[in-house]
Amino acid sequence: MDDVGGPWLKLVRYLLSKFGQIQIGELFVTKSAGFVSFDNPSSAHTAIQTMNGFQIGMKRLKVQLKRSKDVNKPY
Repeated sequence: MDDVGGPWLKLVRYLLSKFGQIQIGELFVTKSAGFVSFDNPSSAHTAIQTMNGFQIGMKRLKVQLKRSKDVNKPY
């Protein structure tokens, strides 16, 4: 994915935007990673259920809830 750049970013944003309004989003091509926040939890859960494991080219998306760095606060 590193060599695809802009088109890959636009595709991922487009695919995720189908599940709801994206409030903030950052995609990092060099790390093949990204972070988005939806306007409501239902949109996030639907995106996770639908897009986790979705394949783009030779890569599969890993879509999950944010992990807290504080083990005492898992959400």
